[in-house]
Amino acid sequence: MPRSARTKSQAPSEAHNLAYTPAPPPSLADPLPVTLGELHDLIDHFGMLLTYTVTDDGGLNISWTAGMLRTPTGAVVLTIAGSDTCTDDAINHLKWVSGNTLTLSTVEGVHGVEICIGHIGCQDGDIWEVHTEPIIAVLLPDIQNGLEAIFPLAVASGCLVSEDTDATDPLDVTVSAGVYYHDLHDAHVIAAFDTRTANTLIRCFIDGSGPETWDFTADGAQSEIDVANWNSGTSLIGTSVGKFYKGLFLISEDNVFWIYAQAEHNTIAQAIDASLPTIPAGLTLFPRSVSYVYKHGDTAFEAATSDRWEDVRPVIAASIAAGPITAHANLIGNPAPADDHTQYLHIDGRRALSAPWDAGSFKITAEQLESDVAFPIVPLVIASTTRVPNLNADLLDGNHAAAFLQDLIDDTTPQLGGDLDTNENIISLEKTGTVKANLDILKITNPVNAADMDGTRTSILFRQARVTDTLLDAGRIGFEAADDWTATASTQDADFVLECLEQGVMQ
Repeated sequence: MPRSARTKSQAPSEAHNLAYTPAPPPSLADPLPVTLGELHDLIDHFGMLLTYTVTDDGGLNISWTAGMLRTPTGAVVLTIAGSDTCTDDAINHLKWVSGNTLTLSTVEGVHGVEICIGHIGCQDGDIWEVHTEPIIAVLLPDIQNGLEAIFPLAVASGCLVSEDTDATDPLDVTVSAGVYYHDLHDAHVIAAFDTRTANTLIRCFIDGSGPETWDFTADGAQSEIDVANWNSGTSLIGTSVGKFYKGLFLISEDNVFWIYAQAEHNTIAQAIDASLPTIPAGLTLFPRSVSYVYKHGDTAFEAATSDRWEDVRPVIAASIAAGPITAHANLIGNPAPADDHTQYLHIDGRRALSAPWDAGSFKITAEQLESDVAFPIVPLVIASTTRVPNLNADLLDGNHAAAFLQDLIDDTTPQLGGDLDTNENIISLEKTGTVKANLDILKITNPVNAADMDGTRTSILFRQARVTDTLLDAGRIGFEAADDWTATASTQDADFVLECLEQGVMQ
């Protein structure tokens, strides 16, 4: 089955395509691609021709062996062995400057004029590292090895997969023009194309027939991705209601590879945060472009600014623009009005709740809770039917609890919880009608002014255990003259006369 609508032989630079067949190696009978002079120039570099050995002799002392180097002017120089003392607390550079000796200095060698032999790291009176530069013969292979290890694949520009704006196929994609590199020096130029017109999209999933065995053939080259299935690791399975899935796009010069999602997620946040799907080992030389989160029931792509799209290109920091993929405005600290994510609350309180908020079994701690609702709306509703100790109100109209009477509550009537001490103050009883107080027992302590006991100042009724109680010795009852007095028969206006008979009997 062809992997692309374009055959591999049609492209001029297909050394990195899957179906590329390398040319046979040259034989002795083949002509050289360069002249001997050009070959000499290719290997004609200045630097060390033989390896120098630099030795730490203890403390800050070093020594080095004789060697051979080629100067920037093309001269071959044999240098003699030597020794020297390094400068403490510095990087020391062993270099060739002129003649047949080496120089130790804290100044790095001038490129194109001097030749660096090695550098020595010194601190606190000791040598901590001695590094010797490679000879010319191994320099280029060493550079290649380092670049391959650190920068195996890097996108310099473009190479971004996005939705094809043509509505013919709702799930086809387009690739922007760009350049990516292998080992930071082998450039691959990508021309813009879309999968709709060339059917260049290949769907990839693990089919379970063996470890990491991938199936590229089930659907053939397509124009659209498949968002109705995900890869369980053994086969394709239909998506589940309410679940989210994270797929991945790889690109080459001619194809887009759709790597099915390999896990289910309950929320879009979990899917966005999930690891990228694993990719076939044979496609690791192609750069990742973007990941896309799809959901059960999707029939089209989300907008390019949606969180579902994530730029995952292997890029060197600040080497290219971000492209159409944008970040959460609020999550990177942009102030309003850039923030359009209304599903989040703000710590500065500028967004109100749009529905009741249930904190569940957790507590909300605040220095002050304030209600702005007016009467008769109840500002605080307590579901508990029992007293809640932590709701005690210590201040009522500015008064502490100690300023109020405390009652004992029984089933019917509140009562005083103890003796009432007025602290030398007067208790005033105000009530409509004649009776001001209903007392079962009244203990009078002198001095008492009881002239207005019933509100009429006309009578005092003493009820004791016996009606014949005598007055105390030297006791006295006095009445104001000319006041009304009441007898059993009628009220009279006359002086009240008391007559004492013999032996102090009043009659």
